[in-house]
Amino acid sequence: MTGRRAAAIWLCQWSIDVRRRRDRTAQDAAQSTLPLLLVHQDHQRQVVAACCRRSRSAGVQPGMPVAQARALFDAGRLRVEPHEPNRDAAALRTLAVWAHRLSPLVSPDPPDGL
Repeated sequence: MTGRRAAAIWLCQWSIDVRRRRDRTAQDAAQSTLPLLLVHQDHQRQVVAACCRRSRSAGVQPGMPVAQARALFDAGRLRVEPHEPNRDAAALRTLAVWAHRLSPLVSPDPPDGL
């Protein structure tokens, strides 16, 4: 036996974390505390692609129509932003490069894992 070990890291809030980190300097404090939904277009309707823990606790789930998710919140108390999977993938590759400091073998496992 060679003694090799492996670890898989699941970043369950990756899209949300990437967006919040990117927006940290661009958004004011009031906007950053609102529940966040990342949405994509599915044929003729907008669908939740990712949602933060706070919105999940209110009943929002990925795949839910945005209109249904909005109904769970008071008007103006929800941030709805477009999902950018290409930017998330680029950030995941950047994290994988950084993780080479910790291990000689690291590879991204899109959309949300190493």
